[in-house]
Amino acid sequence: MTNEIEHLEQGLATPRSELLGRPDLDTIHALGRRRRTGRRLAVGLGGALAVAVLTAAAVNGMPGADQDRPADDQVANDAQADQLRPIAQRALDEIPGAVQVSPSQVVVPGPGTAPGPGEEQALGPERFVGDPITMGSHYYTGVTRYAADSFPDWLYRGVEEIEQGELAGEDGSYPVGSTEMGILVDGGSVELACMRAWDWNADKPVDGPCDPALIADDGAHRYYMWGMGTDDFLKPGSQLEMFSSDNYSTGSPTTLWVGGADGTDVARVEYVATDGTRTDAQVSSDALVPGETMFWADITGTLAKVVTYDAAGKVIEDHPIRPCDSPTDCEVR
Repeated sequence: MTNEIEHLEQGLATPRSELLGRPDLDTIHALGRRRRTGRRLAVGLGGALAVAVLTAAAVNGMPGADQDRPADDQVANDAQADQLRPIAQRALDEIPGAVQVSPSQVVVPGPGTAPGPGEEQALGPERFVGDPITMGSHYYTGVTRYAADSFPDWLYRGVEEIEQGELAGEDGSYPVGSTEMGILVDGGSVELACMRAWDWNADKPVDGPCDPALIADDGAHRYYMWGMGTDDFLKPGSQLEMFSSDNYSTGSPTTLWVGGADGTDVARVEYVATDGTRTDAQVSSDALVPGETMFWADITGTLAKVVTYDAAGKVIEDHPIRPCDSPTDCEVR
C-alpha cells in the first residue's frame, strides 16, 4: 500500500503535459458535493490515493463511481447501438453468470470486493444512523474500477486499452471504470443510508446531522457509491430534488430515481413518465433521515415529473424533471 501511495503521489505531482493518461482532475472539481463526500470517505487512504479513487468515480459510467451514472447523451448513444462490441460478446460467452441486458450491453458479476483500492473502503455499521434500506436495485460500474486480477487478463486489459486509446481526451486524460464499451460490472444491491457525521482525521463519529447517500452491498461489504448532488432539499422551504442511477437487475435497462423533500408532510409520491405511466414511490418520512423525507422508485422509460401529496391527498409539489446534457448538469433534477 505504501508503494502504491508513493507512486500516485509522484504521478499527481507530474505536470499534466508530461503525464500521458493522467486522470482528469478538472472533471472531479466540477462534480460537486457527491464527489467531495466520496473524497472524505477515502481520506484514510492518503491524499493522493483518495484523489485516484475519486477520479475513478467521477468518470465512471455513472452510475459513479462514481459515475457513478452515465450522462443522458451516453445513454442515448448506448440505446442507438444494435449489437455487442467484440469484447462484450466475448465477455458474454466466457464470463460465468454474464447476461445481455440490451442490444449493446452485457452485465458481468462483480468480483465480491469493493471497487477502488480495496477493502479499505468497506463501511461498518458505525458509519450509519439507523439501518440502510434496500431499494431493489443494483449498482453498476466499469471493469477497471477493480484490481487488475479481479477479472481475466484479456477482459481487464481490453477495457483498459479502449479507455486509454479510443476514449482518451486530447489532453491525455482518460476514463477509469467506463462502461461505454458495453460491459457493466454488477457491484451489488443498492441501499439508501444516512451517513453519520464523521471526524475523518480522528476516524470517529461526531455530533451533527447525517447525510443521505447511496451505498452498495456486495454481500460481504457495504461501500460508498455517491451522496446527493446537493443537500438543498433538506433546507426549510426548498424544492424537492431528484437523483438517478441506472439499473439492469430486471434484465433490461430501468432507472432508479431517488428523491428528497424537506420536512415530513409528504405522505405519498407519484412518479409520472413521459408516456403517462404512473408509479407510486416508496416513502421514508422521518425515518431514514430524521425530520426529512426520502423516496424512491425504479421505472422504465423517461421520468417527466414527480408529484408529492400530503396525508389528505393534497398536492404539495408538482416537480418537472428538467432536461440535461452532462454528468454535472444531470446530477440534480
